[in-house]
Amino acid sequence: MFDIIIPTYKTPIPLLKKCLESVDKQTFNEYKVWICDGTPHDWIRYDDMLEVFSKYPQFNIVKQTGTGVSQARNQIIGMGKNPYVAFLDSDDVWNLEHLMNMKNSIEKDGEEIAVWFSMVQQILSENHLIDLNTIMIDEEVGLHISKTQSLQCYQIVNFIPYKYHALFHTNAVIWFSAMVMKRSVLEKTNLFDESLSLGEDTCLIIDALLQGYGSRFLHYQGAVRVGHDQQLSKQGGKEKIALVDEAIEKRFPYQKRLDIINNAQDLNDFQKETLRINMIHGKTLGCTSLNGNNIVSVVSKEEYEIETL
Repeated sequence: MFDIIIPTYKTPIPLLKKCLESVDKQTFNEYKVWICDGTPHDWIRYDDMLEVFSKYPQFNIVKQTGTGVSQARNQIIGMGKNPYVAFLDSDDVWNLEHLMNMKNSIEKDGEEIAVWFSMVQQILSENHLIDLNTIMIDEEVGLHISKTQSLQCYQIVNFIPYKYHALFHTNAVIWFSAMVMKRSVLEKTNLFDESLSLGEDTCLIIDALLQGYGSRFLHYQGAVRVGHDQQLSKQGGKEKIALVDEAIEKRFPYQKRLDIINNAQDLNDFQKETLRINMIHGKTLGCTSLNGNNIVSVVSKEEYEIETL
């Protein structure tokens, strides 16, 4: 039923292990996994990565021919034939019922839905090396601090007519690790924009929904996203964000979106105002506040250094 697309590039080994294990242990197992790896052979943990891959001989491992996460995804999307495509970043983890929940939702919906997505639990992590000489102990240890947060709580999208969903997603961040897309709709797009290293997922969703399809928000935690230093989404910058805004503007100009909302006869005032607000503040509306659960753990200096490579 599903083709699972996983690009990898110097993924921290502990996160890669958890990622692939979470796929292997899914309660629904009608899927094929396609991993496109662009990690250079001289990476210090390259052999460790190959060892992780070797534990899953049923997964298809393909060497990346180009560069960038968009190229990696595009390279392997066409290798599968299942009717639904699920995306998973190699530093994220699925909850074990994720594919089963997606399957059940897909079977309930008609042909008008092209994108299904769920909530994501984000773990914001900080790593510190602590010198214990400050407390008269001749040792260094690694200190890990994490806080949890819920992302993409977009219940409102389910109460807006399908033909307006592309409007909604122009400024609603969706973590691809909790998303499934209908292959027949995906193949009618130009796939991922390889000129973008940020926002390529948003542009793909817009391209899909502008064909007239809708999306569905599923109110469960489908994935866990762990913050870490090498995370690509942290490498944004004003120039990259400007490129994303420009790409969205070309696909769906802001003034056109605003005119559609203002002139819509089948939207009530609440729906119109929701869409207008989302066009400006959507990226901040889909997150809950930190729930206050702080977890602190200590490891040896050696473990710290290995885990953070």
